[in-house]
Amino acid sequence: MRKLIKTLVAFCGVFMLSAVGASAQKFGYVDAQQILMQMPDVDSLQSKLQSFFTDLNNQLETMQVEYNKKLEEYQKSTTTLSDAVKRDRERELQGLLQRIQEFQQQAQLDIQAKEQELTKPLMDRISEAITKVSKSNNIAAVFNVNVLEYFDPAVLIDLTPLVKTELNIK
Repeated sequence: MRKLIKTLVAFCGVFMLSAVGASAQKFGYVDAQQILMQMPDVDSLQSKLQSFFTDLNNQLETMQVEYNKKLEEYQKSTTTLSDAVKRDRERELQGLLQRIQEFQQQAQLDIQAKEQELTKPLMDRISEAITKVSKSNNIAAVFNVNVLEYFDPAVLIDLTPLVKTELNIK
């Protein structure tokens, strides 16, 4: 009987400790975008992205100049061209315009992909710092403030300053 009581008391103690532990969990949040924008490497990232954008923009301008030149030539000679040649030139102009539109769409996708490629190493460093800070401060979960619809700052701990310190950001 004593053994049963001891077991029951021990079980209740463990249950109460786990209930207290569960209610005492800490949760935090970070502003990852703010941290990213303050990282020293972000200037280099923005410079590379701007260079990539400029290259694509130059290619697009070359295509547009070619289109405008052919359009002008077509408009100047439209009265002297046969119907068959007009249709051929119109198809050529439509093809160039379609290539320009496809290039613009692909360029937007390429810019997004390049931005993700360049920011990934920085975001990985931020993630590692968040994990390290969270573990050292016994934080059960960390939320990115940029994707939360609502949060009560009184309930969550702002880990942004600690993560910035971990990353040597002032």
